[in-house]
Amino acid sequence: MIAIVFPIGAAFLYLAITSQLFARATWRKVRPVSALVIMGSIAAPWHVLAMLRNPPYFAFSMHSGPGEYHGFFWFYFINEHLLRFLNLRYPRDYNTVPRLWFWLLHLLWPVDRAGRTRLFALCWIGLVLIFFTFSTTQEYYSMPAYPAFALLLLGSAMSEASVWVRRGTKAIAIVASTAVAIIAVILVKVWSLPTPGDISSALVQHPEMYTLSLGHMGDLTLQSFAYLRLPLALAGIAALVGSLGIALYRQETRRQFFAPALMMLIFFHAARIAMITFVSSPG
Repeated sequence: MIAIVFPIGAAFLYLAITSQLFARATWRKVRPVSALVIMGSIAAPWHVLAMLRNPPYFAFSMHSGPGEYHGFFWFYFINEHLLRFLNLRYPRDYNTVPRLWFWLLHLLWPVDRAGRTRLFALCWIGLVLIFFTFSTTQEYYSMPAYPAFALLLLGSAMSEASVWVRRGTKAIAIVASTAVAIIAVILVKVWSLPTPGDISSALVQHPEMYTLSLGHMGDLTLQSFAYLRLPLALAGIAALVGSLGIALYRQETRRQFFAPALMMLIFFHAARIAMITFVSSPG
């Protein structure tokens, strides 16, 4: 349902703001009927088959509790969408982050084509964040807005004269440099620590935090980083590449963007290696 609500909602909001909502030319370009037919032909068969294999076919109960199951339709559309939005879903094996932080975690930055693109991206972001402001919220719920953030970043990257681009690039360099220093200190402290068994023996359990998707981060201890020396070193190299690249190309704005891009590429590889360390742990 979210995959339908967000794109259509963002498009309607954008068309309304730009006074194109009731223009016949707009709907000729959008072609809503053919678009719905194509989308339905792709998505409907799986959902219909799932409903037929998991009866009852239609149930609209607004109560969700232990031992209650009313078929796939109810579970998928009512329990997992409507009741989750209202914070009534069962089981309640999740938690919610404060709405203020949900917004603050996404610090942001019209007549021409670029301006219309930025406006559309802002409508997209605003719809997603406002929608989940009135729902139960977890950290990753804002992921449908990330492509819109990418559009804004791309638009800023193409505007070399933007003061916000220069400030943002400096901020990235400062954060990356700070990360290099912190990672270096941690590596020095854990380099000679023994690593018997697996990483689970060095973690401190905090089950009260596990209802948040990032709750297990609280389990990390200084000793646990001894098991993560390789990915930690790679993360340090990534941050060093980013900070040095930005400094070396400070007079060439476009080339500067390759440094953060390479930094993210190396960092994601480091995160993949760290994830393997945790997955291989029986704990």
